[in-house]
Amino acid sequence: MNSFINFLPLHANKHPDKTAIIFNDKRFSYRMLNSRVNKLSNAFNALGVSKGDRVAILLHNGNEIVESVYACAKIGAVSISLNFRLVGRELVYILDDSDASVIIYGQEFIEIIDSIRAKLDKTKNFILVSEEENCSNILSYEAFINAHSAEEPQISISLEDESSIIYTSGTTGKPKGVVRTHRANLWASLNQILEMGHQAKDIEMYVVPLFNVGFFNYFTPNIIVGATVVVSRQFDPVNVLKNIEEEKVNRIFMVPIMWNRLMSEMGNHDYDVSSLNVASSGAASCPLSVKKTMEAFFPGIQIWEAYGLSEGGVTLLHPKDSIRKIGSVGKPTATNEARVVDDHGNDVKQDQIGEIIFRGPSLMKEYYKNFQATRDAFKQGWLHTGDLAKVDEDGFIYVVDRKKDMIVSGGENIYPKEIEEILFSHPKIFEAAVIGIPDEKWGESVMAVVVLKAGEHLTSEEVISFCKENLAGYKKPKFVEFVDALPTNPSGKVVKHELKSQFAKV
Repeated sequence: MNSFINFLPLHANKHPDKTAIIFNDKRFSYRMLNSRVNKLSNAFNALGVSKGDRVAILLHNGNEIVESVYACAKIGAVSISLNFRLVGRELVYILDDSDASVIIYGQEFIEIIDSIRAKLDKTKNFILVSEEENCSNILSYEAFINAHSAEEPQISISLEDESSIIYTSGTTGKPKGVVRTHRANLWASLNQILEMGHQAKDIEMYVVPLFNVGFFNYFTPNIIVGATVVVSRQFDPVNVLKNIEEEKVNRIFMVPIMWNRLMSEMGNHDYDVSSLNVASSGAASCPLSVKKTMEAFFPGIQIWEAYGLSEGGVTLLHPKDSIRKIGSVGKPTATNEARVVDDHGNDVKQDQIGEIIFRGPSLMKEYYKNFQATRDAFKQGWLHTGDLAKVDEDGFIYVVDRKKDMIVSGGENIYPKEIEEILFSHPKIFEAAVIGIPDEKWGESVMAVVVLKAGEHLTSEEVISFCKENLAGYKKPKFVEFVDALPTNPSGKVVKHELKSQFAKV
């Protein structure tokens, strides 16, 4: 097998009537899903999309995003799944940087796409997922699919061919395109299967966004083994409970804040959740109190914790160690290697802090059109994450800081530099620093510490509103503090730990 896509037609032939995806009131058998993917692949070809071309996808969770990623992969096109919370300025940058010639988008994004179309030089084909009548210069997704053959595309795909680009913000403040090959995406899935034991009888519910690397870590493993996936458009605790009962869901992956909300809701309802036996958590450390509550609500539950990157490299904390090694992210998955090293590349001693580095077949190929960032990330074949960690006496890894300044709020990674660049563009702001402060609900909240130009005045609300106009909503500051000057070291660099110490209890 040379790609994750090979398993879809395999199961369509072996188990054609088995349910592959459940989404709202729609059920797609393996035969039906494969047929729709083939039609979309052939439709892309008819549109002029060929091997290596880029197709952007701006959709909420649903069968269409799954079909689009698989259809691109079948013809060797490269899918670029976009964060649906991005604003126009951010979308323009990514669409231009990625060289996307096509974009598939949902009805709820019509306004934002219409507002940026004139700014797009490379994106010329627009495909709309909508039940309503469409404009003449926009293709209807369903009509686009149904006008073409369900025959398997006859295009040779190799493990080294590019499969997807996932954009992730970096310390420069501008998003970087993580280029993932078919090899990387296949092994991301196989590692999870080897570690977590996915089976054809599984029914997994997927509620986290499908636009990130979780698609290959948690969705495609189910298709590879021939299981069933219940896809939720978005996280809603009542809907999750309802689906667990009605569909007999036995596996689910969520971030800690989702688990918290789910269990808070359970006290108000009486759903039968006895089928759930595998609970996975990631994106942030799962507190002991949350794990204990999970065990109380779901007797006998297996709790897995994951740590990973869009660039590749994943660790898992197995259920048997979930409480014994609280705070740990476990050990690297089957074909990954992980080390924690000092600044000279030497393995750190027990309980000393160093940087996590990874090596293995699930790692990215490169940052798209960014040679310098790629060279900085890879050293002697090892991916340097920038994340700080320590290792205990048994080799278990503990993440100390998810990158030096990165903020993790509600499972979303937020990079202060990007927000700071927006703040610096305000005509009344002289300097600004963005930090994360503890938040019981979200893990961390974004705070902007602002120095105004002499004689100028701004309110916190005005600063937040300005950021909201230029950034996705989850990135905007929740708090703003005004100071006369920012603390700096002798080199003139802002000393953020002093700001965190000062404002942590605000």
